Amino acid sequence: IIGAGATGSWLALQLAKLGLQNIHVYDYDVVEEHNIPNQLFGVNHVGMKKVEALYEIVKEQTNLELYIYDEKVEKAWLDGYVFLMVDSMQARKEIFESSIKLKPQVIHLVEPRMGLSEARIYNVNPSDIHQIKKYEACWYPDSEAVVSACGTSQTVITTAMLTASVCARQLINHFT
Repeated sequence: IIGAGATGSWLALQLAKLGLQNIHVYDYDVVEEHNIPNQLFGVNHVGMKKVEALYEIVKEQTNLELYIYDEKVEKAWLDGYVFLMVDSMQARKEIFESSIKLKPQVIHLVEPRMGLSEARIYNVNPSDIHQIKKYEACWYPDSEAVVSACGTSQTVITTAMLTASVCARQLINHFT
């Protein structure tokens, strides 16, 4: 899971509750007060690194331990199923190009884009040129993006939780 914000934090907990034991989470951000209404974190986590707070919550609720990385993903060795849950198109492009595209060890990419009351979820086989071209055709400049729901004062918790649930379901569907 790359990004432990509105969708990534909820997804990590859901995957752990499903019994997955090899969950790696990357994020280099800190929990802030404005994160509380939409993300898994509580007020006691304000000021903590998101990955450390997420580790604590998941461990407490499931007794599973996440592999956490307090770092930006840049040319990382990613493998398995990758959930790309960052909040800028530029970051998506950079991570996809450097660490996902045409990497045979990456089995499947799930990438959600969320607004206040809607979401779109992309499923990509990063080894399939046709799927790569379709996915890249859906990119746009950050200047054209709607302001991230993660930082708004309005709550998007129901959209974030539903989006994370659908992303978890994508993993289940891929297995079955």
